Amino acid sequence: MEAVGGLAGGIAHDFNNLLTAISGNSEVLLSKLGQDSESERYLGEIIKASSKAAALTRQLLAFGLRQVIRPKVIRLNDLLSDLAVVLRGLVSDEIELLLDLGDFPECVKADPRPLEQVVMNLVVNARDAMPKGGTLTVKTEIVVLEEDEFRDIRDSRPGRFVLMSVSDTGHGMDSDVVERIFDPFFTTKKAGSGTGLGLSTVYGIVKQHGGWINVDSALGQGTVFRAYLPVTEGVPESRPKEGTPLPVIEGEGERVLLVEDEEVVREFTENALTSSGYKVFAASTGNEAVELFRREKGDFALLLSDLVLPDKSGLELAESFHAENAELAVVLTTGFSDDEPKIAAVQKKGFMFLPKPYAFNDLLATLKQALLSK
Repeated sequence: MEAVGGLAGGIAHDFNNLLTAISGNSEVLLSKLGQDSESERYLGEIIKASSKAAALTRQLLAFGLRQVIRPKVIRLNDLLSDLAVVLRGLVSDEIELLLDLGDFPECVKADPRPLEQVVMNLVVNARDAMPKGGTLTVKTEIVVLEEDEFRDIRDSRPGRFVLMSVSDTGHGMDSDVVERIFDPFFTTKKAGSGTGLGLSTVYGIVKQHGGWINVDSALGQGTVFRAYLPVTEGVPESRPKEGTPLPVIEGEGERVLLVEDEEVVREFTENALTSSGYKVFAASTGNEAVELFRREKGDFALLLSDLVLPDKSGLELAESFHAENAELAVVLTTGFSDDEPKIAAVQKKGFMFLPKPYAFNDLLATLKQALLSK
């Protein structure tokens, strides 16, 4: 797991840069085409393939504990309630899906997107174990593990936890399969039916959130996966009300200093932002950015920079520019998904972080959010 995680972390930067350019340019081109264009289907397939490639990279990073997570205080029950329709769409009519959500106020600190991935992977795994139908139950409850009892639970520790269990009435697994179920690339499915990364990804995501996951199963007796997430203090962020209109994410002539050393990403981002109403000044190195900043007397609304530049740190660049222009909004990005200290430093400074590969709309939405926060 550590070796594959290291490999994924090593290739993620270059791979994510390429995916940003491939999917981003395809999205921009697709937005310019009329409906029913002959090229629309082909562009759609390119975007879909890019998305799958990005997901595969995230899976490799996740079980190697290298995935970037952006945790916030949430109620797990809210997340599961919001996912209910999606989960019901994942299972057949022969499977009864039950949501048994405990009545408790406790929260967890988690990144909703990978946590949704955990839930969906477990539900799909349970579905596949019941080809002739059955009952699939997603349950949440609060558990408190004391010093004298946590040793009976594999990988556990004492404390207060939100326990989410996903159980099925399927064919179950023998002890040999149970022992290997979280191993990367291990699968009991037929060749071509799965990558063997689903449950190892689940394992890595739960571990990154400070918890653990285990499984109980026996042949003919179904399976129960139990994920433990530590309870956290704090109040969950307010959720947008249904029907709330989406904000306009195009630019309104704001001046953006773009610093990106990867040519294909720089060209895509510059073209995308220019066509979306921003005035863009692009630099390929930190020194070029300094020259542009000096020449324009710091007259920029936003800095969009890669964290890792050939001659300077993107974070140091942002701090220097922000010191001269306190109204400067800052968004920092990187394809190095395993550099947690740098990402934590970005967030500590109050700057926004956008991981690569980023979609066209995600780029615009992040920039608009950064500008509105100033």
